[in-house]
Amino acid sequence: SQSMSAWCAGMITCKSRRSRVSASGPQHTPLFAALSQLFSGVARPVAKHLVAQHWPTLLLLAAFAAFLVVNGGVVVGDRTNHAPAFHLAQLLYLTVVVAAPHALWRAMPAAIPQTVRDAFAALRTATPIFAIFAIFASVGATALAAATTRSHPFLLADNRHVTFYVWRLVLGRHRMVPFVLAPVYALLGSLVYPSVWRAQGPLISLGLGVCSALVLVPSPLIELRYYTLPAMLLWLHAPPLRGAREWRPPLVAFALVNVAMLSIFLFRPYTWGDGSTARFMW
Repeated sequence: SQSMSAWCAGMITCKSRRSRVSASGPQHTPLFAALSQLFSGVARPVAKHLVAQHWPTLLLLAAFAAFLVVNGGVVVGDRTNHAPAFHLAQLLYLTVVVAAPHALWRAMPAAIPQTVRDAFAALRTATPIFAIFAIFASVGATALAAATTRSHPFLLADNRHVTFYVWRLVLGRHRMVPFVLAPVYALLGSLVYPSVWRAQGPLISLGLGVCSALVLVPSPLIELRYYTLPAMLLWLHAPPLRGAREWRPPLVAFALVNVAMLSIFLFRPYTWGDGSTARFMW
């Protein structure tokens, strides 16, 4: 919720900055120029607008900052098992959650050649800063997967959760698995993030990335529900789906996943170690 508040404040700032730009100017100012404008000439009027019109959001953020100082961190309760971590691989898992329902069909074997060609074509026509960002992101995906893929004791202790099997059968199967999956992360990312960048411009895209990282990176535990808010924000700021070719794949994917999970939950119970009835769940 605090990341959402920060996102709202950031969106207000970006919109305030845009409202002061001439309508005849470009829709998206280059990133460095936009940051320069934001923190120089327009900083004071934007700050006044934020305080006057959106003080409840700022008050919530200030209260959260005070809580962090008084509490000594974000964790409430058992700090041993909920210690913050530097888990950058969470952003790779978010990429899968965001891209899979909408673009997984483009990562199927038959479609991969055209998908790769589209990705390189987009890279050739992109602005220099975005091309550099895309290259570093692709290379960084391998480094992130190798350096920060980790498990948590809770993940390994509860075989009712889907993530237990994702780790046991895929992510934790072998130490080379992160290296093998890195190209998949990069490919799926190329199908989603460039479209968000083109639709929203550099400032909003950067804000989405920062807020997503604030939500996910400190968590050592892999939980699918952690990706819900970042994924929804990314979907909402991507270009709208036009035509059945674009909206049908995510609709079918979500329907199949939900039917499968509800069916397993209802009709495949099993006996847990203590004799109680257990059911598979997210």
